[in-house]
Amino acid sequence: MIGKSNLKGKKVEYLDDDGKCRCKTVLQIAGNTLTVANKAKIGTKRCQWSKERIHPDKNKIFGVYYRNKMVEIDWSRGA
Repeated sequence: MIGKSNLKGKKVEYLDDDGKCRCKTVLQIAGNTLTVANKAKIGTKRCQWSKERIHPDKNKIFGVYYRNKMVEIDWSRGA
C-alpha cells in the first residue's frame, strides 16, 4: 500500500468515463481527487487540454506503478 501523499509523479491506472483503461501521471492531489495528464504533454502548452480529474468514488482506480509494480492506494494515509 502507498499513501496518497506519495502519488505525485507516479503513474496511476484507472477506468475513465467511457470504460477504457488509462494509465497517466499524477500532477496534483486535492483531497481524494487526482489530477492526471499524459507524461509526454507535461510542461507543454498542450498539457492544459490533456489534464483530467479522477476521483475514487466515480472512477475505478486500480493502483499506482511504484518501482515497476502495481501497488494499491491507501486513501486514509497522507495529506
